[in-house]
Amino acid sequence: MNYSIDLKAAAKGRPRARLDYELVSAGVQPRLRGRLALSPIVDLSLYRVAAVVDWVDLVFHVDTATQARWINDQIFRTVGISVHVEPIDPAVTTAQEFVLRIQEPSIELLERVRCALSDRWGMSHPAMIEAIEVAVDFRPHTPSVEARDRMFGILVRHHAPEIDLGDRLARPRIHGTQTKRTLGPVSRHGPGNQWDLVGDYDFAALTDWTYYTGRRNGVERWRIMDKVLDRQTPAKGTFEHLPENQRRTRIETTIKQPMLRKLGLVALEDLRGFKTSELQRRYFNFQLITTPTATKLDRGSFDAVARKREALRVEKFLRTGMLGVRAMDVARKDFRTHWHGSLLSEARSQKRKVVWAGRVGAGSTGTNVSYRSLMKRVEAALRHLGERWQG
Repeated sequence: MNYSIDLKAAAKGRPRARLDYELVSAGVQPRLRGRLALSPIVDLSLYRVAAVVDWVDLVFHVDTATQARWINDQIFRTVGISVHVEPIDPAVTTAQEFVLRIQEPSIELLERVRCALSDRWGMSHPAMIEAIEVAVDFRPHTPSVEARDRMFGILVRHHAPEIDLGDRLARPRIHGTQTKRTLGPVSRHGPGNQWDLVGDYDFAALTDWTYYTGRRNGVERWRIMDKVLDRQTPAKGTFEHLPENQRRTRIETTIKQPMLRKLGLVALEDLRGFKTSELQRRYFNFQLITTPTATKLDRGSFDAVARKREALRVEKFLRTGMLGVRAMDVARKDFRTHWHGSLLSEARSQKRKVVWAGRVGAGSTGTNVSYRSLMKRVEAALRHLGERWQG
């Protein structure tokens, strides 16, 4: 059985893309026995996949107090780049501690910036890493809006970040040019829908809007977008339109302290030797859902209920992706835990035999599996980024 979904955009006249799925082998692990994986029908070789460090925020403590404009002036004269500079304390204009955002950096460039400041004002303290943004781009070899929209649909549905869906501010949401809207998986329990099944509050992300996950100013955040603009300066309202052959679908993650400390990134020197491929497991993790085979469902007196539940689970995924399915699974688990005791007591009072369900797929990944072909492309992109980064 195959599945498909039309990918919609907000802009009128935009070519309509379609995302098709097929059922493939899920694997041989016991937790996957009798299950098939729902995999998108897409040729990933049609895309060039590349990873970049978009920017790094560094905290510099200079020995002699100065102003942000002189910091920027010194870096421009000696390094040849402009940076965004702010004092740690926004209430002062003259300070010793500043946060610098350096775009498209390399370790060599960051060292040159550090030397430029040290030579001018002295620097007794090491430069500290405040935040970093890493992106993975999927650019069609043959420029195509439909190809970018199809990849957007794949990334939105299969990205599986470890976020707390109970945190309202961290839930997935989409932002357009004039509006904001929160996606279906954000509401763990819909009105009158205790298992968080499919409802009117579920809807698919529009391909020409930006999809966010994680708190806006939190320590971890993700964005998925159709990148058609570059060099944006929101404060000035300026930007550049990318040529058609440079437009791509992007997924990016912003990581701040203290999460960077868990990766071993505290001071500028820690960037040397850091393996960017280590970001994949937590920040660029993509999965496939699995569904039981017909034979697996045609057993027991509740097979019709099971078939309906699994059909709704697939529909939930097609609309809201892995996070929507996770919300559905957690809601079902909460429901079973809440009613387990009373149902067991009632069965015993009626002298009915209690048949315990197997604990297949009861681990942290449930019955989901890795989206291996996509993960391999992302892993290679992150590895090549590390090689470029280290010079």
